[in-house]
Amino acid sequence: MLAKRRGADEGSDVDRDPELDQVIGAGDSAAAPRIVEWLIAQGKLCRIQDGKLFHAAALDGLRGRLRDYAKTSRTIDVGAFKELTGVTRKHAIPLLEHLDAERTTRRVGNVREILA
Repeated sequence: MLAKRRGADEGSDVDRDPELDQVIGAGDSAAAPRIVEWLIAQGKLCRIQDGKLFHAAALDGLRGRLRDYAKTSRTIDVGAFKELTGVTRKHAIPLLEHLDAERTTRRVGNVREILA
């Protein structure tokens, strides 16, 4: 639940989550790893198999685009996936492997069959 609290600028209201305040700690410069883990636990971030982090909403949007793509073709290759998502091969392959692991896609040779 979000609580209202006075922000740094006089008179401004900033939405702050009290749990996040506990995770960050006052003036703790080493808080970033704890913040990332907290965001993962909250379902806001997703760590895929190779350790890359993606926003959960971005992955949901990707699944939606794959469902739309599946209306015209039940398979997608790496090149078409790169074009659909606008990512480089460096990110496309780990994302496709993540989608395989969660059973949104299934690798069949050099293409992915779209299951969802």
